[in-house]
Amino acid sequence: MTATNKRVYIAGPYSFMARGLLSTRDQKLAHIKRAAEIAEIFRRAGWVPFLPHSHYDGWNEALGGMIFAGSAGHEGVMTQCLRWVEACGALVRIPGYSPGSDAEAAHAILKGIPVIPADRIGELLREDPGTDGEEAPR
Repeated sequence: MTATNKRVYIAGPYSFMARGLLSTRDQKLAHIKRAAEIAEIFRRAGWVPFLPHSHYDGWNEALGGMIFAGSAGHEGVMTQCLRWVEACGALVRIPGYSPGSDAEAAHAILKGIPVIPADRIGELLREDPGTDGEEAPR
């Protein structure tokens, strides 16, 4: 699959560690780091990654937790995330429990946007003539 739209949405766990178990701050930072490592592979390969983990985390922190306040805050962020998904040519799904990422991946599929498991990004990059075929991190 060769993508002409070189924007890629990085979807993966952020708020949860497991069903009913919220992530601690340190766990959220670990989720952000993992997503950032994948985003960096795409950036180096000439893609434009969108990393909602750091985008919304930094914004939320700067405003003292205001953007995720209550269910309306989370729903508003998810609405924006789905619009970002629509702007991308591919979505990479990092494994792990994440209802938000599941919704983003389902939305991408409905919109005809390829969803690539994180352990298969090397295949996408090798097939894309505009990249150097860099492998996924292990």
